[in-house]
Amino acid sequence: MAICDFGLNVEDNEDPVLVCPPNITGTTADGTNQTFNVSWTDPIVIDNSDEDITPTSKYNPGNNEFDIGRTDVLYDAVDSSGNAGTCTFTVTVTDDEAPDIIDCPMNMIFNTTTGEAFAINVTWVEPTSTDNSGGTLVPVADYTSGDNMFGIGNTTVQYNVSDSAGNFNDSCSFVIIVEDNESPRIDCPANVTSNNYIGEGYGLLNVSTDIGSPNATVTWDPPVTSDNSGGLVTVMSLSFESGDMIPIGTHTITFTATDLYGNIDNCDFGLNVEDNEDPVLVCPPNITGTTADGTNQTFNVSWTDPIVIDNSDEDITPTSKYNPGNNEFDIGRTDVLYDAVDSSGNAGTCTFTVTVTDDEAPDIIDCPMNMIFNTTTGEAFAINVTWVEPTATDNSGGTLVPVADYTSGDNMFPIGNTTVQYNVSDSAGNFNDSCSFVIIVEDNESPRIDCPANVTSNNYIGKGYGLLNVSTDIGSPNATVTWDPPETSDNSGGLVTVMSLSFESGDMIPIGTHTITFKATDPYANSDTCEFYIEVKDVEPPNPTCPFIAYGVADPESPNGTVSFNITVVDNVLVAIFSTNYTLVSPSIIDMVSYTFTSTGVFPIGETIIEYTFYDNASPAANRASCYVTVIIADQEAPDIINCPMDMIVNTTVEAFAINVTWIEPTATDNSGETPVPVADYTSGDNIFPIGDTTVQYNVSDSAGNYNESCSFVVNVEGGPCDTDLVLTEWQRSILYDLTSESPISDDFIVDGWYKLRNQGDRIDIRMPTSSPGSLKCGTLFPVWIDDTYPELGDPIKSVTGCIDVSGDPCALTVPIFLLACSTVNNDLYFVHYFVDTPGTLIGYCTDSLLPCETNVTSSLEFPPCDDQEAPDIINCPMDMIVNTTTGEVFAINVTWMEPSATDNSGETAVPVADYTSGDMFSIGSTTVQYNVTDSAGNFNDSCSFVVTVEDNERPVIDCPTNVTSNNYNQTSFGLIVISMDEVHPFATVTWNPPMTSDNSNGIVTVVSSPYESGDMIPSGVHTITFTATDPTGNSDNCDLSFRVQGDFMFVTNLGPPGIYMSSIGSGDTTALTFTPAIQIVELTRPVALDYDATTSALYWSDVITSSIEYYSFVTKQHKVLVSFETGGVDGLAIDGIGNKLYWTSTSEDRIEVINLDGTDRTVLFDMTLVEPRAIKIDTVNGYLYWTDWGPGNEMIERAKLIDLNATRTALVETGLIYPNGLVLSVPDGKMYWCDAGTDKIEEANLDGTNQRTIIDIMYLQLLTARQTSLQKIISEKNLV
Repeated sequence: MAICDFGLNVEDNEDPVLVCPPNITGTTADGTNQTFNVSWTDPIVIDNSDEDITPTSKYNPGNNEFDIGRTDVLYDAVDSSGNAGTCTFTVTVTDDEAPDIIDCPMNMIFNTTTGEAFAINVTWVEPTSTDNSGGTLVPVADYTSGDNMFGIGNTTVQYNVSDSAGNFNDSCSFVIIVEDNESPRIDCPANVTSNNYIGEGYGLLNVSTDIGSPNATVTWDPPVTSDNSGGLVTVMSLSFESGDMIPIGTHTITFTATDLYGNIDNCDFGLNVEDNEDPVLVCPPNITGTTADGTNQTFNVSWTDPIVIDNSDEDITPTSKYNPGNNEFDIGRTDVLYDAVDSSGNAGTCTFTVTVTDDEAPDIIDCPMNMIFNTTTGEAFAINVTWVEPTATDNSGGTLVPVADYTSGDNMFPIGNTTVQYNVSDSAGNFNDSCSFVIIVEDNESPRIDCPANVTSNNYIGKGYGLLNVSTDIGSPNATVTWDPPETSDNSGGLVTVMSLSFESGDMIPIGTHTITFKATDPYANSDTCEFYIEVKDVEPPNPTCPFIAYGVADPESPNGTVSFNITVVDNVLVAIFSTNYTLVSPSIIDMVSYTFTSTGVFPIGETIIEYTFYDNASPAANRASCYVTVIIADQEAPDIINCPMDMIVNTTVEAFAINVTWIEPTATDNSGETPVPVADYTSGDNIFPIGDTTVQYNVSDSAGNYNESCSFVVNVEGGPCDTDLVLTEWQRSILYDLTSESPISDDFIVDGWYKLRNQGDRIDIRMPTSSPGSLKCGTLFPVWIDDTYPELGDPIKSVTGCIDVSGDPCALTVPIFLLACSTVNNDLYFVHYFVDTPGTLIGYCTDSLLPCETNVTSSLEFPPCDDQEAPDIINCPMDMIVNTTTGEVFAINVTWMEPSATDNSGETAVPVADYTSGDMFSIGSTTVQYNVTDSAGNFNDSCSFVVTVEDNERPVIDCPTNVTSNNYNQTSFGLIVISMDEVHPFATVTWNPPMTSDNSNGIVTVVSSPYESGDMIPSGVHTITFTATDPTGNSDNCDLSFRVQGDFMFVTNLGPPGIYMSSIGSGDTTALTFTPAIQIVELTRPVALDYDATTSALYWSDVITSSIEYYSFVTKQHKVLVSFETGGVDGLAIDGIGNKLYWTSTSEDRIEVINLDGTDRTVLFDMTLVEPRAIKIDTVNGYLYWTDWGPGNEMIERAKLIDLNATRTALVETGLIYPNGLVLSVPDGKMYWCDAGTDKIEEANLDGTNQRTIIDIMYLQLLTARQTSLQKIISEKNLV
């Protein structure tokens, strides 16, 4: 028995089915947003497995909470096979409960907003709302707290609220009560009028009474009213009405305004009625009387008091300082004034006169005696002579002053005697002339003499250091100098006699420094002198005369030649020496005024320019002059040809020629050192010589044109065509030659060689066969054309090119043809030889024009036209040319030239054409003009071209800047911009706009400014900035901008910490100076003396620790030690900006020295005669050096002229000095100032030392101290040194 089995698995894949209860609806529980404990029956579960399956859910029936809205209740069931099923029903909860409004506001009362008929932006606490749904609900109303407007009266505000379910609540409302408690506005009348209006003051309107009345009539407009409510406002006046008569006094006019709600306001204005009408007084008539005897009065005059009339109707009593019947009146007229004043203060007056007359004369007492005086300085009289004036007495009791035609202390008396007469009169005209005396004026004053201001010379140089500098007359050691007579004047006005104590005007004055002194004497023998200084300088250079050109010939076989020539030199003084720039001519000492010498030298071939320089022995600097000699050494020696070949014999190499015959080329030598190359019409190894003798000629030339033709030799070529026996007759058949098969095709065969050919008169016609072998014809097609110019007897073989016309191409094949004339028997015989150039081409010869042809073949006497292959010639081709641009343009307009022309062998007139035409416009640069010409045969020639170069030589245009700016811009004075210096350094930072430029080339114009750039720090002084504009081709132009930098500043040295400081003193207030470091140099150890050179903006100082004099340039920022000392130091410095020198005093060495500002020529000026020299200053205007000396025993201030220091040294001030220092000169004022550390004073004196006086006497000097601080005040643009 057999058993089999198999496995079977039955799966349950069917989901259970759930049947849910129906959807459920409910409402919220009171006061909540939910419903509770909703009940339903669990879903029924049906499954194919018949299992008992319990459904599950997150919700349980009867024990749950559902929020407002719809909730999906999901049930699921899973059988044992894992199959799941679901069902869903909904629970919907609705809300039917209205929300609550809480905190509803109470009724409230408000005032209107100021100026309005309503209350604006009334505020209250907004009510809120709650709802069972839990949502946030906001009650709404037609008014919003803080953003509203309520009119006067009651307004109800209603709040409503609704929830999302539409439940509505309107239970909240309240009343807004708006009350008007604002007073109306009233504006008092602005237009108050009166015929007697006065004005306003202190809040009152002032009017005056009507004329003749105690009242004023006043009118006004009604007051202007308004009210915030917009209702009617009632106005009432509480005092006067408009148009009332208002009495004198101050009154308040009050108006009251009342609105509809009983609110009131008022306004008022003040009215002051003034009585401005003066009382009227009627006085008695005028009264006349005389003085009582011996007195100045009359007594007890009587009259009646005046009558008083006034508009105020008051009883007014007039008053006066005089009472009728009880009074005293002085001599003369007395005005008796009465006045009357009413209660308003108005006053009236009237006047009458009481006149008292006097008839008694006054007395004169203390009449002066006669007196003598000198004339006032500079006048022909004595001014303001004084005496005790006489006095006078009179019965009138008045103060009488005697009068005269001269007044003591205010008068002018001429030289001689003058009577002074005093008279006196009293007020009544009583007269007394009993007083007179004599004033005697004497002239003891010297006349004034001013040296000539106009000193002239044809050789005027200039002025400096008080000297007039002139040069000697041409050719003379003297200078002719003229001057106007000295200007004289004398206080007397009389004739002044002048005498010169040295030279006269127009004299010949020798070289050197001279003092010209004049003496003036007035009519009273008083005298004075003046002097000026003339320095005669020799600035005349020697006057050499050189030959313009000196010729010579090179020495034999030498590149040089020896030349001698004479040179003459003349000078107004001795000529000292001459030198040349040529080493083969030696310098020489001359020492003669006029000198002629022979100069000999060896010079190379060609042109040599020699400069002869001559120096005279003028002082202080020698004058120099040069002349130039052009030495021309001619080369007249021809070059030599060496290794000239001998005659030679050669055989022909190709037919009738010997080709590329060679020989050794000759060479050449020349005395000039050049290596010239001989030339010939034949060249070794590159030539063709015909049969016979040919002379080869070699020639050579050097650069001087010397010519040598001494080299020639003969080349003899043996053999030639004229010896041939081969003849082509007019009846000889054409021979054809096939180069391919190299076998003859026709009956005769012609080999290469020379053949005799008879000339046919006008041309040689060489015909080709007409077609291929087998049907060859002769005389119709394929001509070979050659040029119709044939050689004559004796001419060499002529080589030409023949052209073969194939299929219409006139030069499809070319053949070489050689011609030679051999005899003149009958017709000239010419010879032709043909070289076969193209293998495979059927070619041959047919001679003459008449050849026999085969039957039925016609011969032709006409040939096709010959092809013209000769190009036309262009003649008169212009040369290269250079032109300038047209003014203001970037090109040259209308450039012209002579147009070239052309000739042609055809006889045609061909015209060359180019891309430019004469008269065209050309741009800057080089442009090639190409001319081409073509004849009718198409032959082309482009051999003519030339270059037109357009150069831009026009300068660019530059306009200097007009906008010059600086933070310190001051003003423009006489067209010059004036700029103040910066506060912290002696410069001004100046900027300007770039200059405006343009150029005809339209290219970039480069601008360079000198010596400063925009933004530079520029020192004091007048500066000219030069702007140079350069265009792309190098043309340039410039413009200048000038301005002045000025300002006042000072430098001081300080010992601790050591430094040099500066401060601006532009305001002149030296009590508020701000010092800043002038330079930042660490080497400063103990600076003492200093000076500033305003011309170069450089500061110089001494340092007693480093024993040196140093300087710092504010322009280049360079610091340098100028002078070093072994010991000691410098106490005083002085810069001479004109002479470029630095002077200093040395207390340790007791001397004064000088050095050039470049550090050269240090010299001791004074030594041994000084004790303690300290301060030093220079007067560059008058040429003086000033210094102080401390002594002891030598305390003084001295000066000396710079041109003669030792001879002019003078002590100016010698009294009242101990330690004089801090010396300052004010040249325009003629003053010098100094301080003295021993006397603690600041003093002054004239520049000549006179009129010494003390300015300040103090115990301690704060600025100009002698030992610790050296101060130099630099005043820019002023002559204060």
